[in-house]
Amino acid sequence: MATGTKNSPAAKGMRTVDTQWMDVVGGAYPVFDVMKGSGGKDQRFVYPNDQPSAYVGRRGRRRTPGQWTVNRDATLVATAGHLHPGGLWTDMYLTRNGVKKHIFRSRAKYWEPAGPVSWDVAMTATKPNWRVKVKQGDILSINATYGTRSNSWYESMGIMPVEITDKPAIIYLAAPAWSFHRDFEFYARMLSKEIELWRFELHENWRHEVKVIARVNYSESGR
Repeated sequence: MATGTKNSPAAKGMRTVDTQWMDVVGGAYPVFDVMKGSGGKDQRFVYPNDQPSAYVGRRGRRRTPGQWTVNRDATLVATAGHLHPGGLWTDMYLTRNGVKKHIFRSRAKYWEPAGPVSWDVAMTATKPNWRVKVKQGDILSINATYGTRSNSWYESMGIMPVEITDKPAIIYLAAPAWSFHRDFEFYARMLSKEIELWRFELHENWRHEVKVIARVNYSESGR
């Protein structure tokens, strides 16, 4: 890792993130078995939903595997799933005041022509602009779905780490100088002061060559 990155000009637009590890089983080797034909009529097995004994005997644990109680106000910025052969997708949910919302599905893309039967697979991840605000006391939960039509799957996994930052997002707005709306300044100053807002004004021939002719950091200007 390079030293001195904190004072680098590039570091000014970066936010520190923490990783909250989440898996549906817990423990040093978090695996479970999926039997052929198990699950619902659609022949898809969802762990832990379709495994009544999934967390039996775990009441003394500090947390329930597959769940995390958010310990501070923060923002989720990225996640992606991890599955073994036969896996179709992982899902992440946010529960607040008893209301549960689905916030992301990470799908498996198998390159094997025979379908979801090999390790030749990639998982979809959140887009760069994906952001979810969370509050202390919210509950994040995940599950993993496997197809059971043709095979049993042993030592399966369902993992979904999530990246978290305690700081608000940085907003960059760039456009030709003349194209910013006349009321931009008014609305920019109405934003929460916690949000770092930058305005970059480009010269009029920006399609030929991008040049920044003015920049304003509304956080530093006091709004």
